[in-house]
Amino acid sequence: MAVFRQQANLRFLRILVVVLPASLLLTAVWKQVMIVSLSASTWNSVPSWSSEDEGPLPQAVRVHYYAGTSRDTCLQRDTLAAVAKGLKASAWISETDCCSWPGVSCVDGLVTHLSITAITDTPHVLGSGTLPVQVSSLRSLQVLDMNGCNGISGTLPNGLMNLPRLSHLYSFGTRLSGTIGHVAPKLQELEMSKNKISGTLPTSLPTSLQYIFLESNLLSGTLPKSFSRLRRLKELELSENAFSGSVPASVSSLHLDHLDLQQNRALQGVPKSENKGSRCSGGADKYLRGAIPNRTS
Repeated sequence: MAVFRQQANLRFLRILVVVLPASLLLTAVWKQVMIVSLSASTWNSVPSWSSEDEGPLPQAVRVHYYAGTSRDTCLQRDTLAAVAKGLKASAWISETDCCSWPGVSCVDGLVTHLSITAITDTPHVLGSGTLPVQVSSLRSLQVLDMNGCNGISGTLPNGLMNLPRLSHLYSFGTRLSGTIGHVAPKLQELEMSKNKISGTLPTSLPTSLQYIFLESNLLSGTLPKSFSRLRRLKELELSENAFSGSVPASVSSLHLDHLDLQQNRALQGVPKSENKGSRCSGGADKYLRGAIPNRTS
């Protein structure tokens, strides 16, 4: 029945795309219409996604999803133009509706998804630009994807973490520097591995966090005890930093699928945990590996 329903929905969406003028497409279905542009072989293997779903955005969806466009009239053209100038993104400097620019998706004319990666098939050669502070003015932004754009440098804009709807931030392998003073209140996935982020982790983190990837940065200090509040956290990747002190006992209470604290030479110990089958590595000079042991009474 589920397969039949999916096939029926697909046929219906294809009819909408062919028959209805683009200007009449409802905002409620814009996301699935874009997914129809995927190849037939990809359609059956790639699920639809929304910011309310759990888990990281699937890579196959991430690339094609942002390549689609919303038919809303863009209300934030000046802001996007400033972002494009800072990133030296010529693909975003045109007279067309900015909601139709590659990597830009809108709802009611407001930008909700912004993918720098989608501008080019080779994001690692994107121009040597910086992430302008104007990106912090996109108050409806939910997803910002800069994965693999190692031409982006400069300081992480302070206001980025003030965005009220930001749920997914991807900047793997860029050259952003600066500190993480606080984290956006609705953030679910924080992927900032292989950057130049320094300083300490915030003492308070939002309970919405499910994935934290901060490996290969310049982070230091102790791990916050507030980890115990992150009941939804599934993966914690903090390897190759300069954390010190002891791993807080609060990590034991987390239901983690993966924990990696390798190559933090001043970080001592991995606490006992109730998490059967969890994958863990950590410790100091002798890096511990394997399953986190069960808590003993």
